[in-house]
Amino acid sequence: MEPNRMTGPLISIDLLLAGSDAFKHLADELAAAQARWQAADADPATIEWAGRLAAHAGWWCGRLEGEADVVFASADEVSGRRDGGCQRRPRRRRS
Repeated sequence: MEPNRMTGPLISIDLLLAGSDAFKHLADELAAAQARWQAADADPATIEWAGRLAAHAGWWCGRLEGEADVVFASADEVSGRRDGGCQRRPRRRRS
């Protein structure tokens, strides 16, 4: 049995959205680790590093999702948007 393979723009959209979801998961995990380390009074450089990585992963989540929107719109000649979830939780200020 031959696997059902997507072709054309559909494979591009699927790959872009899968990458976006992976970066969202990475951003969420890094933000959670950052919060745990901050609560445990970890090294400030480590906390700042985790925040930078989480923000970078969140940026890539949005970038890939946005590109998927462009490919989708050009493929279907519509201006559809995916309701994405690339927003990262706000960073807590250290008191």
